[in-house]
Amino acid sequence: MGETCYYRLFAHRQKCHYNGRMALSADIMRVFILGDLIAMVLLAGFYLRRRTLSWPAFIAWGLLALFLPVMGPFLVISLHPGEQRV
Repeated sequence: MGETCYYRLFAHRQKCHYNGRMALSADIMRVFILGDLIAMVLLAGFYLRRRTLSWPAFIAWGLLALFLPVMGPFLVISLHPGEQRV
């Protein structure tokens, strides 16, 4: 019934049993995607801290990074809002 697969993770071959399931379940993939989105928003937030912005501008750029999940942090960093702090 169950097939045997081999992973070359280490120098020797390690056997694993394939029971008709994926190696990564959908729940694990959702956790990875959520962790990636949180990391990108934090990266954009730390980038915004280094810029001199007014509070409304800081909140607007932060909300853009938060509510535009994938492209928001990239836009915040690539558009260089405000002046760089010295």
